[in-house]
Parts: sequence; structure tokens; C-alpha cells
Amino acid sequence: MKAVSDKTTLCRLAERLQVPVPQTQYLAGASDLPAVIGKIARYPVVVKPALSTIPEGDGFLSVGVMYAASQDE
Repeated sequence: MKAVSDKTTLCRLAERLQVPVPQTQYLAGASDLPAVIGKIARYPVVVKPALSTIPEGDGFLSVGVMYAASQDE
């Protein structure tokens, strides 16, 4: 389950295996954004957390996807 719910690991594996993936910027946290925002040439973009589920107490919290129509968003 972890292998497919961790998008960073999954996308990097796909890249190594030469499986096409959308252009992806990997961030460890919000502080990484200024270093990569200039690399984004086309909008809108899909903004996803690295993990699709996060452990929460006895279960898991599902996290959503957001869209940015411009650099300001």
C-alpha cells in the first residue's frame, strides 16, 4: 500500500524505469516552493501532497488535490 500511496517514490520509480509521467516538481515542504516556482512554465497545475493518506489515530486521513490557475494561486 505504501508503495502506491507515496507519490514521490512512485513517480521517481516510474522516471527511473522510463515510464512517462507528467512534469513534476518535488518539494519537501512549503519552504521549497520559491526555488521551484520559476520552473513552472504552464498553468493550470495540479498540486498534490506526496502521500495520499496520512496516519491519523487508529485510521488514515485522505488528503485532497488542489489546482492552481496561476503562479499567485
